[in-house]
Amino acid sequence: MKKLLLILTALVVISVCVMGSIAFLAENHPFYPGDFLYRWQLVAESLQFRLTFDDTRRADLAIDLAGRRLEELGSSIGGDYLLLAVDGFDQALDRVVVTILNAPLEERTRLLERLDTVLERAQGLLAPLANAPVPYPEVVALLEAVISLREANSPRQLTAIVEPEETGPAAIAAESVPFLGEDFDHSFYPLAGGHASVECSDCHGEGTYAGTKTDCIACHLAPGDHYEGDCTNCHVVDNWQQVNFDHTGLADCQSCHVADASADHYQGQCSNCHVTDGWEEYTFNHTGLTECQSCHLEEAPEPHYPGQCSTCHVTDGWEAISFSHTGFTDCQSCHQKDGPANHYSGQCSACHNTIAWEQATFNHTGFSDCLGCHSDEMPANHYPGQCSTCHNTNEWTQVSFSHSGFTDCVSCHSGNAPANHYPGQCSNCHNTSDWQQVNFSHSGFTDCVSCHSGNAPANHYPGQCSNCHNTSNWADASFNHSGFTDCQSCHTPPAGHFSGQCSNCHNTSNWADATFNHSGFTDCQSCHTPPAGHFSGQCSSCHNTTNWGDATFNHSGFTDCQSCHTPPSGHFSGQCSTCHNTSNWADATFNHSGFTDCQACHTPPGGHFPGQCSNCHNTNNWGDVNFSHAGLTDCQSCHTPPNDDDHIPPVPQCSNCHNSNDWDDD
Repeated sequence: MKKLLLILTALVVISVCVMGSIAFLAENHPFYPGDFLYRWQLVAESLQFRLTFDDTRRADLAIDLAGRRLEELGSSIGGDYLLLAVDGFDQALDRVVVTILNAPLEERTRLLERLDTVLERAQGLLAPLANAPVPYPEVVALLEAVISLREANSPRQLTAIVEPEETGPAAIAAESVPFLGEDFDHSFYPLAGGHASVECSDCHGEGTYAGTKTDCIACHLAPGDHYEGDCTNCHVVDNWQQVNFDHTGLADCQSCHVADASADHYQGQCSNCHVTDGWEEYTFNHTGLTECQSCHLEEAPEPHYPGQCSTCHVTDGWEAISFSHTGFTDCQSCHQKDGPANHYSGQCSACHNTIAWEQATFNHTGFSDCLGCHSDEMPANHYPGQCSTCHNTNEWTQVSFSHSGFTDCVSCHSGNAPANHYPGQCSNCHNTSDWQQVNFSHSGFTDCVSCHSGNAPANHYPGQCSNCHNTSNWADASFNHSGFTDCQSCHTPPAGHFSGQCSNCHNTSNWADATFNHSGFTDCQSCHTPPAGHFSGQCSSCHNTTNWGDATFNHSGFTDCQSCHTPPSGHFSGQCSTCHNTSNWADATFNHSGFTDCQACHTPPGGHFPGQCSNCHNTNNWGDVNFSHAGLTDCQSCHTPPNDDDHIPPVPQCSNCHNSNDWDDD
């Protein structure tokens, strides 16, 4: 007896293990083509498929297994078991098509969409393999079958592509029945209209008659975005293009016409407003409806309350507006522009209540942003920061400020620093624990002048101390002259030395190696003194830096000849340019017009009037002599008195007896 119990126990344990293994293999698919237990995995999947009796679940399982075979095919590319994986996926597709065609009509569209997803992946995987230089014929055939399945438009086309597999036991192979004659009574399903010209084999493939379905979808697949109802609701067999649908009593318009509404149309059912008897006559029952914005969002005035219309309005009388403010704290969503000028910018409900608006109170507890409301109430020159930094709402006059960790002293104490004090932050030298204990870290600090500008010796270099000194050893001064050209900012040149920058001639590498680039330099006198009696102008007026001896001067337009040339002895003392020109020196001419100082150039003849020639002559006609004697009494300076009885020497001036108006009237 015990032996029998042991045997039974062992059989139960073995059965449980076997069933558990089969379930594990069927659900997890751990093995791939070529693995030792792969065939047992297929057996487990087949057993799972046969034990699934619901047609819809059976079709979904077949699609899942086809997807698994496709994954195995992808893993087998480049391996020895590619053709085995190709055959497995081919058989899985046959099974999928058969199970989908056996599924309920209402599930076919969804199942076909799932199948198309698998076929799309398969097409992308097989195309590169089929385009290989030497592809496998099995791969090419499978790719063609996949493409044909994706292009199929009817269940009969799907059936023609695959070879249905037997899903149940077959004791005796059934033989097809020959097609019946044309006199067969088909009155149970009249072949009228579009069905009148079909062949028997179009519906009864391989001589199968029993069980042939008569609904439209069994042979005809509707487009993807087509009405999901029965074809006969709109079409008739006599003329498929003649569409007629009885909308009477139908309220679900959107199941067919969702794309016919304009973009900004009401999103709800058409039947909420329209009726099939007269589409243009529409009416909507707003009773009990509070979600107005779904239809009337753009009809609100500007600027209007952004909330629902039903919050204030009612459908019975739109003009009668009422709003319950009870419990409502977001006042600004509607009354933002109603606040007085310079009013607190926060919510009205922070101070006011809807029962008594004038009774305003504000709970300052825990509120630290005082400036948000009281920015205009602080005294002049007061600390600009938040009031709560020093004050508290319990006792305003009890002021306390924690300076710990606070380094911006100037923001409050800028006027407390002594005269000529360091302008930087107090915290750079002082600390809040012991103000008198001053300590400044000069490490890395190079702006010495900002604090020690008055400590430099007289006539000291005006630049930063840090250019020469360092904070580790102040006396160890060193200056890097590299690239520094402003020598005069620190050094004074010797007496009588070139007044320009030392760097114009010297360099910091070798000071004695002085050289000056005269190219383009014309101010020679800033450095060189001309020889005695030399032209006092710039050397560059005559000389050039390329060849100093090749001196030339452009006299064009130059009239100050005496600045360089001395006239001959006894020559006209005026400017040479008064008579000569630089184009032809011998061609001398003088414009005497308006010129009265003749003796400056000409000497009068012997015994001639010693005064200016211009007293008697003019430059237009020299022989036309005219002298105005009016007021002149020194006659003998020009005239000699006659020697006669009337003039007894020594003869005095003629003007003693005569006058220039009437000479004989003496």
